[in-house]
Amino acid sequence: MDFNIPKQNEIAHVVFNENTLGYLFPWQGAFGLGILGSRITEGGIPWINSPRFIQPNELKQMRKATQQDFNHFRVSSKGHLDQR
Repeated sequence: MDFNIPKQNEIAHVVFNENTLGYLFPWQGAFGLGILGSRITEGGIPWINSPRFIQPNELKQMRKATQQDFNHFRVSSKGHLDQR
């Protein structure tokens, strides 16, 4: 994990399993993952299943999202990365 775990009213932009771009947020004592983009053909999570509950052990499968990730998933980083 190369990102800070978000606290209440915070989010962290992450890549999950190298096939899903999203934002991690605290949710009912655990974490939720809002989906911004995914590669469904590579096992990514469809955005329609958002938010997805994240198990604590799944945090290990995440890394901090970069501008290159937003480009790869064809999602605008405006309002996401420039808000940090």
